[in-house]
Amino acid sequence: QHPARIAVYDDPSAAPRVVVVEPKDVRAYLEEITATVNRLSHEQGGTIPFMVIREIVENFIHAHFMEPIISILDGGETIRFADQGPGIGDKERAFEFGVTSADRDKKRYIRGTGAGFPMVQQYLENAGGAVSIEDNLGQGTVVTVSLDPARVAEIERTAARGAAVRG
Repeated sequence: QHPARIAVYDDPSAAPRVVVVEPKDVRAYLEEITATVNRLSHEQGGTIPFMVIREIVENFIHAHFMEPIISILDGGETIRFADQGPGIGDKERAFEFGVTSADRDKKRYIRGTGAGFPMVQQYLENAGGAVSIEDNLGQGTVVTVSLDPARVAEIERTAARGAAVRG
């Protein structure tokens, strides 16, 4: 497990403030990452709910916690989750209810029912936001969730480069 790095962009013209969450027991690690991202995004004025953050953070277990990096942008209204794990082969299917790659071991720590991305999608669509899943440079996955109108338009354009986008 690698430490999770959370980059908070308080000022778009300055370097981000970085908060590091050290690895520990898997369940405690997931909970600390989720709580820290939630707190930092809401301190910025963001309104993305805890449930959305939790559902995305839990996916780091599929990436074996390979270099998780979370960026908080747009006054907390955009959160980008990136890792260097194995990636998601069929990103479109990730939005279908019941699709999961969680095995018995992973289900000890997460629900693994295949409802996470569909729930995130439904919430963001109802709130006027968007979510995208795309390949990270090299390997891994980048998931971006946003309620910021300018960023939502940017996310929607990522479909042209192969991202699975809902919003």
